[in-house]
Parts: sequence; structure tokens; C-alpha cells
Amino acid sequence: MTYLETPANTDDFTTNMFTFGCTIRGNVVTLSPNIYGTVKTQKKFFTLCKIPSKYIPDKNLFDSYVTQDGNIMIFSVLKTGEVQIYSNSIIDKTSFFLRKTISYVK
Repeated sequence: MTYLETPANTDDFTTNMFTFGCTIRGNVVTLSPNIYGTVKTQKKFFTLCKIPSKYIPDKNLFDSYVTQDGNIMIFSVLKTGEVQIYSNSIIDKTSFFLRKTISYVK
């Protein structure tokens, strides 16, 4: 498993805890982010981090989810390698805003 480095805080988000694991077995990629912090922007996609080239999907992937606090979010992995988040609201209370596992065939 490869773990990504914690990204720098931006105008869009801050992280207090960042764990993002990437694995590949054959042609199946699994990404497992677990991120605790705040989301400072709403109603737009923002880039959280970038995954290494061997994990990049052949097409853009999107998956919706609801945080533990009930916030509606979208998690996307783009064919550029960017991992993006879309939040319907500002999450100013520090909490887990991305706890998800996604697998896809590369």
C-alpha cells in the first residue's frame, strides 16, 4: 500500500488528520481516504490531492456519500489524477469529511 502525503491546508479545506492509502492488485485499484478536518467552501469542486500515475483511472469517477454528521458530498477521482471533493455546505466543525473506500478496474 502507498500512503499519500498530507496536503497543505488551503482556502477550501484544512486537515487535522489525513490518511490516504492506494493499492493495486492486477488491474483493480483501491483508494482508501480517511480525512478529518474542515471544509471552508461550498457548492464547488476543489482539489484535495493528486494520486500517483499508476492509480489514475481511465475515466473520471464520481461517488456521492453522506458524512457522519449528515453532510452531502461528492468524491471524484479524475483521469488527471486529481482527487476532488464537492460539499453542499461549509463544514466548520472539525469532523471526518471523507471516510470512504472506492475500487475500480484500471
